[in-house]
Amino acid sequence: GLRAAHRYLSDPHRYAPMVDNALAELWGKPPYPPRTMVEVQRLFDDDIVEIDSMFYAPAKKVSAWKASRAA
Repeated sequence: GLRAAHRYLSDPHRYAPMVDNALAELWGKPPYPPRTMVEVQRLFDDDIVEIDSMFYAPAKKVSAWKASRAA
């Protein structure tokens, strides 16, 4: 699942509530993952927000028998 989200906004005072509402719709109810909001002077293509996220996907366990058969 989602482990962290870093949000970069060109105008946090204006867009932070909109971004928070959108992420709350995606994640549902709290507790939310750790997140950071950073104000930047400008984003690529004059975007208003950029979100960088980290996810964790556990490795699928393979039995020793299956691993030896695959080799």
